[in-house]
Amino acid sequence: MADNHYGFNTLYLRRFYRLHGLLFPGWRSLNAALMVLLVILSGLEQWLALYVGLISGGYYKVLGDQDWSGFKTTTLDATLKIMAMVITKSVRVYVTNVMTVGWRRSLTMALHQMYFARIRYYRLNVLDESGLDNPDQRITADVSLLCQSYGSIIADLIVVPFTISYYTYSAYTRAGPAGPTGMFLFFLASTIINKLLMSPVVRLTVEQERREGDFRFKHVTVRTHAESLAFHKSARVESIKSDEKLLSLCQTQQSLFNRQLALDLATNVFSYMGSIASFLVIAIPIFSGVYDNLSPSQLAQAVSENAFVCMYLVFQFTKLVQMASTVSRLAGVTHRIAEMTEVLINMNRSFHCQGRKSSNNSEDEDQDKLVAVVPDPKPSESPLKNHSLILENVDLITPKSRKKLIRNLNLALDLGSNLLIVGQSSAGKSSLLRVIAGLWPLDRGVIQRNLSDLDVFFLPQQPFFTDGTLREQIVYPLQVLTSQIDPQESVDLLNILEEVGLGDLPKRCGGSLDTDPKWSWYDKLSPGEMQRLAFIRLFYHCPKMAFLDESTSALSLDLEDLLYKKCLEKNIALVSVGHRETLRQYHDQLLTIGLSDGQWTLTPISRH
Repeated sequence: MADNHYGFNTLYLRRFYRLHGLLFPGWRSLNAALMVLLVILSGLEQWLALYVGLISGGYYKVLGDQDWSGFKTTTLDATLKIMAMVITKSVRVYVTNVMTVGWRRSLTMALHQMYFARIRYYRLNVLDESGLDNPDQRITADVSLLCQSYGSIIADLIVVPFTISYYTYSAYTRAGPAGPTGMFLFFLASTIINKLLMSPVVRLTVEQERREGDFRFKHVTVRTHAESLAFHKSARVESIKSDEKLLSLCQTQQSLFNRQLALDLATNVFSYMGSIASFLVIAIPIFSGVYDNLSPSQLAQAVSENAFVCMYLVFQFTKLVQMASTVSRLAGVTHRIAEMTEVLINMNRSFHCQGRKSSNNSEDEDQDKLVAVVPDPKPSESPLKNHSLILENVDLITPKSRKKLIRNLNLALDLGSNLLIVGQSSAGKSSLLRVIAGLWPLDRGVIQRNLSDLDVFFLPQQPFFTDGTLREQIVYPLQVLTSQIDPQESVDLLNILEEVGLGDLPKRCGGSLDTDPKWSWYDKLSPGEMQRLAFIRLFYHCPKMAFLDESTSALSLDLEDLLYKKCLEKNIALVSVGHRETLRQYHDQLLTIGLSDGQWTLTPISRH
């Protein structure tokens, strides 16, 4: 299960430090270069702010002396300084925004790399190995919020310590030790109080983001299954369930705002009291007679300059205090994102790595050829070792409930030999394909495929379609390179589309195989059309062995016959899951599972 020690604590600091390595992949990265530029611009901005802040003192002096020439010079000087300040600040904000985009790109791509490796996305979302809620929410919304929150304060985090040091020294030389000492005590008190108020806000921020993910996922579910809901006339019950998610979110959000009220009250008290404190600091040298020897115009200038220095020092402390709300949000999403990285890194890999045996040495960890656990019945000595697909002493259990579905299964398949798997509902037919594909772990036994990844293809029960063009659906999971499109291949694809009754599909997509229709394929295609398109994908890849899970359940017998015969023509060895009696004619062996106590039978089929 995921760690839930959320708060503004050392765990947060460690997690944020680790995420920093993902935000800045290296010293030569663009993000690092932008960071250096941001530091330079922030320092320049503060240097200009000092001179801009002293402008009013110059005006008090020339106006008090009624110096027209000095007034013109001061105005020109002030205009140039202000323009430089405006340009510097605008560029600094722009660089911050660019760096924020770079952070999001770097962090999200790093998460993608971990998330999509070794089918971790499947193990998180389907097997639920970690108990981590809403991985999609963490990768999308939480990463965005982290980058925006950090970007809004990073310049101040870098520069404020230096500006505080400078203005502390300046205030000391102008107002004596009492002023800076009072400011530091004021800031220390505000820091302690804000720390006590921040931890509950951090915990509630984490909870709110989780509730946001649950609420969003509920609406995604409604959108995905809109037609099924409409058939069931289930608008009322889904409305009630959606309202329940909303109310749960609103309750958490209200609790967050209640806690945040106390934090905001403390922040605002210290912010506004800071202005009074600055005048107290200014009053000390004035009432102690330090400036008694100055003329009225010189005194006005001195008071103005001293006021700026002291108030700017207070302002720097205030900026740190006001960061509390932003830091609490930052801490909340930091916990959620770092928690996800920890889960992804620490995921148990044992059921993918033990006893691996394969005919190729692919370096792609996402494609597993063998799953094995001990005790191992010494497959190297087995008479089955020369077959294309081998299952020896396989026990199959469900990952969550640990229910045993199949016991001691032994099976060997060669190319040219087709297997039909049958059994009652929930007997484990699809589960067996999941184990062969490496999605589920084995309880016992060995599965060995003496075929490369390119030689094996799975058609799951629910075909998957990505966003993009019709050609991209057919060649999936390969990518389409426009520069390498073969005209003859396009003709062949159009012919096979016509052959399976999808000849009008290119026109519906906008006129060609390569026009992106900008739609959800699940909304535009019927179940039968999706299954036919999945078979076209199979024919395009033309593997040596294909695993078909109820792949013709939505098709007529004529189309089923057409598609299966085409598989046989292409010499594709078939392992099919299905209930129809008509499927037997395309297979050589019948595996019946779901018998009592995980028993099974394997019998030959005579083709007519």
